[in-house]
Amino acid sequence: MRSASVRLKAIHADVPRLAGDIARRAFDAAAEIFRVTSPEELRAAFQPAIQSLGFEHFVSVETRGRTLRLIDGRPHPVWYPHLIAQGYQWSDAPFVAAQEGSSAVFYSDVATLKDLTSEQVRFAHERREHGLLDGFANSIHAADGTVFTVAMTGADIDAADPDVRAAAHILSTYYGLATRGLEVRPARPPPVVLTQRQRDCLSWVRHGKSATDIGDILGISPYTVHEHVAQACTRLGVRTRVQAVAMAIALGIIDP
Repeated sequence: MRSASVRLKAIHADVPRLAGDIARRAFDAAAEIFRVTSPEELRAAFQPAIQSLGFEHFVSVETRGRTLRLIDGRPHPVWYPHLIAQGYQWSDAPFVAAQEGSSAVFYSDVATLKDLTSEQVRFAHERREHGLLDGFANSIHAADGTVFTVAMTGADIDAADPDVRAAAHILSTYYGLATRGLEVRPARPPPVVLTQRQRDCLSWVRHGKSATDIGDILGISPYTVHEHVAQACTRLGVRTRVQAVAMAIALGIIDP
């Protein structure tokens, strides 16, 4: 499966079109998630947003080694217990691809790969038999090796629509960070310091601006914008610009 996840990098670039109104609307909706104070409020805020994209069920899970823990969600009442009981998650192609890859992945993207095992093909067939025709998985990697994965599934998801892909990435990232934030942690991580340029770039990404737009606004090249965002990702301990924006908002570094 390692080779499959590597090949998926060409399929699931950070966000196909993270610019314009769709990004702003998704960030606006996701920002509401950070204002909740309980898991019940979190689910109530998150579910309508993803239902508009065709997703019906969702989970946020924490994995450390071969241990998986459900943090939050509204999983499919039959499929999810079956998946866990059979141990499918450790070899299920979309879940593994999201955990090993550098970004998020639609289940239908994985289905196009040629090197899936017969077991993985069977898992996918069983999922579809439960009415889950497509889905989306997005992982956030913590510094201690823990991986937080959000998986969303449904029967009417247009994975070919770049707006759906962008919004799914943004919303799942915010939800994953929010579920972590609502849990009691014994120690607070050290504060993260970003430069003014890094904060400026992330703020404009949050407002749906492309690297070219941001470069024009700040008077720098698009390449330099990418460099500032990449450095911010490193300091924040995340892998994508969407995760960087969400983490920066969660830490109070930039405005929601």
